[in-house]
Amino acid sequence: RYCNSRRKDIDDKTVGGKADRFPLLNEAARVYAQGDCSRERPALLDPCNLGDWRLLGCKQENGQPCSTSSDPIEKKRAEVSIEVYHLHYGPTCNRRHGVAVELMANVDDGKRLFDRAKGKPDLQSDFITVAQRIRRIIDREALFSGDMHFLLRGQRHSDHPWIQDLLEA
Repeated sequence: RYCNSRRKDIDDKTVGGKADRFPLLNEAARVYAQGDCSRERPALLDPCNLGDWRLLGCKQENGQPCSTSSDPIEKKRAEVSIEVYHLHYGPTCNRRHGVAVELMANVDDGKRLFDRAKGKPDLQSDFITVAQRIRRIIDREALFSGDMHFLLRGQRHSDHPWIQDLLEA
């Protein structure tokens, strides 16, 4: 019920919540009575669609949600979903930012340890511990895992192939 109710956050002046809204990419194609519903193209991202989660990310500096696509249609879908689903709600952004800070601290530790651990078994176990923490943060069951996956993708580099390995695991 909460997810579908319309609400306004007084503190950060955001408005969201789906209520009875179901925006389409082309409102002129809306079927009001009988007709071919396949003409309707929903503007909202579908959490049941296996690829839609990749269209959302967050800004590392404040946890604000953002579109990850440069495609105008996919970008519009992400932006509409952010507003309608109230993903820009202040307390949620603060929690998302906290997880992002934790992720990036672990990535920095991982990069440092990866370079130093080459040929040093005692440091390799430290690196593995950090890599396991990162893996837990991006695990699909973890809070804000899609956003953290997005941030980690931005950290890929040929000097750190382990990051790509974690993303593919």
